[in-house]
Amino acid sequence: STARVRVGYVNVLTSNRNEGAVASWIESSGADVVLAVEVNERWERRLVQSSSYDVTFSHPRTDNFGIALLARRGGAATVTSSGLAAVFETVFDVPVVEARVRFGDCSFRLLGLHTLPPTGPRYAAWRDGQLATAASWARGGGPAVVLGDLNATRWSHPFRALLRDGRLVDSARGFGLH
Repeated sequence: STARVRVGYVNVLTSNRNEGAVASWIESSGADVVLAVEVNERWERRLVQSSSYDVTFSHPRTDNFGIALLARRGGAATVTSSGLAAVFETVFDVPVVEARVRFGDCSFRLLGLHTLPPTGPRYAAWRDGQLATAASWARGGGPAVVLGDLNATRWSHPFRALLRDGRLVDSARGFGLH
């Protein structure tokens, strides 16, 4: 199939008060599916007001690890579960969204996450564990997209391991840093 789906990502920044600019970017992005991280209840209310998107999953939090998935009306992003969400919430205390995305003839699995920042040895080990878990998930059957705030540079060993072990392609490839 030559069908294409545009996937977008935005870190809304929990403390950001410029909700209109973020909402405008989402509306004008051309993305069929948008993952938003750092979603709190205020941001969730703002995202629900979108005229072009449905919020198909939302897990707001009072810290910086809330997450939401939006799908352009006319497509489908069905939240699914292989138990991965429970692992992330129980082991790492952060939510993830796992979804099956369908737009026209195009279908793929999507994993959206916001990993812990590697601010010390414990968090670095947890972040690396989150990325290794995401790589294992990506290998689990059919086309997959992993996106979010990974708290890793594209040059870091954990990120390169995610790409290699998950059989993924860096979205910057062919487009440069973004």
